[in-house]
This record gives sequence, C-alpha cells and structure tokens, in this order.
Amino acid sequence: MTSQNEIAGLGPSTDRPRLNTTIDLTKQKLSPTEGFVLSRVDGRSSYDEICLVSGLGRDETLRILRNLKQARLILGPGEVAVAPSRTRQPREL
Repeated sequence: MTSQNEIAGLGPSTDRPRLNTTIDLTKQKLSPTEGFVLSRVDGRSSYDEICLVSGLGRDETLRILRNLKQARLILGPGEVAVAPSRTRQPREL
C-alpha cells in the first residue's frame, strides 16, 4: 500500500529525479514525447512539478517517468548511477 504522497514505481511525489549521467542518452530510442519528459528531469524538479509542466496530464507523465526509471535513464534520490556493463570480447589464443 502506498501513502498519499507516494507514487507507485517512483517513490515520494516530492522526490527530485536526476539523469543517469553514465548512460549515453543520444543512443536511446526514445519517442519525442519520452524525450520531452526526460528533458524536464533536472534534479531540481519533483515528480509533481514535472507532471504540472509536461502538459501531458499526470497519468501519462507518470507512465513515461516509470518507464524512464525502469530503463535506469533517471535515478531517484540515493540511487547510484552505474555505467552499463560492456560485453567483453574473448581473447584470441
């Protein structure tokens, strides 16, 4: 059960998500709408504030934010940015 201030899949509505700077965002296949919402994530705006400025409505904005967080493109407070693992090529003998 979530509290009134809690957003399922994201955390408190007052949390301020930030970009995961270890990921090259130019290589992500985002729709224009996803890219727009991602551009609102600045580490200073809360989830509530992003919903207000997106113009998409709260439900759609939260759906996109959840997808961005699941893809680790955005991070919540206390989450550590980890660079994606690189596939190592086997050494030739």
